[in-house]
Amino acid sequence: MAGIPEKTIVWTANRDEPPVSSDATLLFASDGRLVLQMGQEQVAVVAESSGSASASMLNSGNFVIYNSDQGIIWQSFDHPTDTLLPSQCLFAGHEIVSSISETQHSTGIFRLKMQTGGNLVQYPVDTPDTAPYSYFATSAGGLGDNVTLNFDDDGHLYLLNATGFNIITNLTNGAYLADCNCEAVLLKDGKCRKQRLPLRYGRRQLSDTDTALVKSVDWNLSEEEAVLEEWAYHCFEAGELAKLLGNEEVDKKQLERMIKLGLWCIQDEPSLRPSMKKVLLMLEGTIDIPIPPSLDSFPSAI
Repeated sequence: MAGIPEKTIVWTANRDEPPVSSDATLLFASDGRLVLQMGQEQVAVVAESSGSASASMLNSGNFVIYNSDQGIIWQSFDHPTDTLLPSQCLFAGHEIVSSISETQHSTGIFRLKMQTGGNLVQYPVDTPDTAPYSYFATSAGGLGDNVTLNFDDDGHLYLLNATGFNIITNLTNGAYLADCNCEAVLLKDGKCRKQRLPLRYGRRQLSDTDTALVKSVDWNLSEEEAVLEEWAYHCFEAGELAKLLGNEEVDKKQLERMIKLGLWCIQDEPSLRPSMKKVLLMLEGTIDIPIPPSLDSFPSAI
């Protein structure tokens, strides 16, 4: 996504194939197919689009291949991997599957499927599409064939019936997401401000209107304290860890060790986080805990 400092991968071709070398190229072949090649060797076919005449990267995030009449014959929005973008749909019988991690985009262990009976269901990967294996579902089904999951530009996520006009289920109360440069927004009194992720460490109030896309925080806290990870690092850096405690009495040395370890464990880059073996050794005091890096920096892993 443009405008976000971190590279945000929203679509992957041939996600379970080995990584290609840095000299790989994407070729729009003379027969209209989109192929990945290294040197003169074809590695994989990205799109079977014979007869195509042109291709465009749209501002919606959709990569589209057209025929000579400007009709769409292939588009990345029809082949989602782990992400839906605003204006994208998940059609009946299709699914998105989680990635292994933020940096490893091979197939993970969970999937979200738009079933042909109109039910949106989450399952573990490699399980049957039956109720005993599901851990989330929008309904018991029976909503009709060709129901689609839709993600609007305004942040709404909802199910449409086969006609494409009637909303069956409104899954969110999304708002203020037309600016796609926001990783998330924080709302107060009908106004929003940009906020970087992760918010999962922040102090926030949960309500029926919260979604995975629009989250609110406890506005009784100062802006400095609203995102807990940033506040904790600020207090650690300034030598003011007592601010995190209020009136609670604790061992200050032990508190500093726990804060340092916690800041290592929530680094955005997975490779910077210590292994569980190192975490245990640090908790036991067998090895020292290094000074954690700023949450915006990218030093070497410990």
